[in-house]
Amino acid sequence: ITAKDEFEAAYALDPRMTYAAIWLARIESREENYARSIEIYEGIINRNPGNTLALFELADYYFRVEGNPNEALTYLQRCIEADPEYAGCHYLRGRVLIREEQAAEALISFQTAHDLDQNNGYYTYWLARAHMDTGQCQLALPYLEEGYRRAVEENTDTVLIESFEYTLNQARVGCGVAPVVPVATPTPLPGI
Repeated sequence: ITAKDEFEAAYALDPRMTYAAIWLARIESREENYARSIEIYEGIINRNPGNTLALFELADYYFRVEGNPNEALTYLQRCIEADPEYAGCHYLRGRVLIREEQAAEALISFQTAHDLDQNNGYYTYWLARAHMDTGQCQLALPYLEEGYRRAVEENTDTVLIESFEYTLNQARVGCGVAPVVPVATPTPLPGI
């Protein structure tokens, strides 16, 4: 018996069990059973039009899988209207808008996401990127420096750390500040 089997059984017993339905839809999506996943999310939204998890997941699907920014933005707008304090929807809206080259509008979404959750390194990173994309490198630098420091201290996401390093150096050059190339702590050689 797998987790999918358990969620499928719970969903079959009562499709109103939202968390079971959400997890089943996520599993279906990861297995690229997109039609089934969408069917489950839409069922959740039909029963509860303000379900932010289902709205977010559908927006994410339309953005990442379908490449349909308009549909993604429609679901994100509904998500934000249902819960203006759901940082994830503001963040994903910013990502969609950045890809659509609407940096000024994305900046607003990233700022909101960051204001709602200042501990999320991705929110901090993309807020700084949006400042860079709108020509405000001086405003980007503090976010990049703080975000980089926290990412290194937490040392859990090498992709995020590398993104901060690269963009921080870009911002420093763009602002006329000498770039700082981070120096990694060398791993001691065995037996020496």
